[in-house]
Amino acid sequence: MATRVDYLDDGERGVRAAFDLSYGRLTDEQSRLFLLLALAPGEGISAEPLSVSYGAPLPPRGVDVLVRVHPVEPGGAGGRWRMHDLLRAYAAAKVAADGARSTCEYERSRARILDHYNELVVDAGGLMRIPPVRRPHPRFAGRAEALGWLDGERTGLVAAACWAAEPRHARAATQLALDLGEYLGRRRLYGDAIVVYQHAINGARARGDRRSEGKSWNNLSIALRRVRRLEESACAMSATNSTAGRSSARPPRVSSPPWSCGSGPWCPRGPNSPDPPHRGTAPRPSATSPSPGWPS
Repeated sequence: MATRVDYLDDGERGVRAAFDLSYGRLTDEQSRLFLLLALAPGEGISAEPLSVSYGAPLPPRGVDVLVRVHPVEPGGAGGRWRMHDLLRAYAAAKVAADGARSTCEYERSRARILDHYNELVVDAGGLMRIPPVRRPHPRFAGRAEALGWLDGERTGLVAAACWAAEPRHARAATQLALDLGEYLGRRRLYGDAIVVYQHAINGARARGDRRSEGKSWNNLSIALRRVRRLEESACAMSATNSTAGRSSARPPRVSSPPWSCGSGPWCPRGPNSPDPPHRGTAPRPSATSPSPGWPS
């Protein structure tokens, strides 16, 4: 299957050939680091999650070598690295071409990142509550440090939460999406919240986890209400009630934006249904719905 890299070829100076030449000069250790960096979630990755992905302490000057030969570049303060989208596409194709064994190795690295993110997000989220909830042996000294970490890892956290759509990672990524609610709400990152809750709904439904599905619908409804997408919020609350009530008429799979309330296939009311109650105002949850607080 052709990739983006294959199309950038004038017949003599193919981009893939140039990438192959550079990749062939890397040691086994360096090539593994290159692939892990390329497949990391978000726009860049810092040393700690990269080490978790690697499964061991990073080799001395391992990433520095990649920076010197240019496939990797520094991605801002805090020791982060990033990679061009074409190199990411090239790395994904390399993993796929290497077969099932290589694919399984990198899926395990993603599972380690999810476990790492989940643990730290729970710690950080507890510190943002009022009063703060401290776990034994906390990672963060206080709320400011927790928020700083969340801000720095935001793109990676959101991208990892979107792995909920993949069966292999659905459980951990769905939990990550829900645990991010405290942070996304506090920072008013409602666009990110809408995206991660869509994926969480699909991941929870695929696993038959009605509790997480209902919580995701509830939180999605609140995020939509915050950005004044009131009809869509009402539809999401309707799905919350349906899930909580164990209705047999379950809404179909959530589609990607743009959403079209009342006319899109995701809407639990269907394309020809009447307008929702309380049109133009925030929906009022029924007695069967979860608490309207965010997160539930």
